[in-house]
Amino acid sequence: MKKIVYDNLNEELYYKQLENGLDVYLMPKRGFNKTYATFTTKFGSIDNKLNLNGEEVTLPNGIAHFLEHKLFESETGDITEEFSKFGANSNAFTTYDRTSYLISCTSNIEDNITLLIDFVQNPYFTDESVEKEKGIIKEEIQMYNDIPDARIMFETMKSIYKSHPVRNDIAGSIESIDKITPEVLYECYETYYHPSNMLLFIVGDYDIPKMMELIESNQREKGYEKKEITHYNFDEELELNEKEKVIEMQDVFPKLMLGVKGSPDIYKDDLSKYKMSMMIYLDILFGRSSENYERLFKDKLINYTFSVLPYVEEKFSSVLIAGDSNDPEKLKDELLKCLEMDVSKESFKNVKKKFYGSMLKLLNSPEGIANEFTAYKFNGIDLFDIVNVVENITFEDVIKLKSYFKKENICSVILKTKAK
Repeated sequence: MKKIVYDNLNEELYYKQLENGLDVYLMPKRGFNKTYATFTTKFGSIDNKLNLNGEEVTLPNGIAHFLEHKLFESETGDITEEFSKFGANSNAFTTYDRTSYLISCTSNIEDNITLLIDFVQNPYFTDESVEKEKGIIKEEIQMYNDIPDARIMFETMKSIYKSHPVRNDIAGSIESIDKITPEVLYECYETYYHPSNMLLFIVGDYDIPKMMELIESNQREKGYEKKEITHYNFDEELELNEKEKVIEMQDVFPKLMLGVKGSPDIYKDDLSKYKMSMMIYLDILFGRSSENYERLFKDKLINYTFSVLPYVEEKFSSVLIAGDSNDPEKLKDELLKCLEMDVSKESFKNVKKKFYGSMLKLLNSPEGIANEFTAYKFNGIDLFDIVNVVENITFEDVIKLKSYFKKENICSVILKTKAK
């Protein structure tokens, strides 16, 4: 077991890759009442291809999310009830690039960690249960289609991307869900839920050596052998799929979302530096303390729903800028003007200082640490090295990002109230 010390943050981390390939990270937080754990596979909605006996198989959209739902159902019933017996809360989520199962507890830590590992590594699918789940997920898909914020995001991703699977809803579609069978679920599971494609992270106040031994013993008994997993890359041209779009829904407040399309090729040599530089740049332009935000808010073009979401990931890159607005067309014009502005050295220095405070705040949240650590690690980035990365980012690094926001790479989606 390797001990990693972060002197600048006064934190330490213990790491070991088990013989079956599972990456285990244990983080002590002395004095914390809550222990938080995530068991995560590098399998998300964009992983729509499978290498099956040397052949490439296309998977139904939404299968990663479907699989997440099904794992909570064991042969004896709903696994959440088992966690409740041990006083733990359990949940899960699927993103574009990962599926994570998580628990939080204040007691029975070893029992809860064992249960977390065992239920994720013990799938149970039948024709009857899969058909039942299809109905549940179809209702969920319809529900999200009726939520304005979700709908405008789905439409924006479709406007940005022509063929990349990130353009598809994480939950899939009514049509794609119908193609899912127990056989396909087991094929996906056997590949992407192999320990060598997964990461276990536990943060809290517990005995580190004892916990590592418990995990190793659990995995030895299951007899996994290390395995190479094929993750596919995607070809996507930089040209937008659709430049402008207007959609309508009943009884909604008008909304605007701008989508900016980038390419992972522009940062393939240093993803962590580019990701942090982008976050700094966008905070300078649109952060709550920025001049742009204050002006747009004062002019009543935005409200507290305004948000900026950068996706600077290993396999895709885009930025979403959105919010409610009484005048989405005017807001669009103003945002485009903001993206053409130059940023100052003073604002750069202020945002860097603010970042350090945010990082220290994150370290007081077990949930935040676990979820962020895994997300960054699957992109080859160490969350606790981010402070050093930011320290070395220069003003010149940040101002280069203005070229990312070319008008030809920006699309817009406006959501309006449907006329009765």
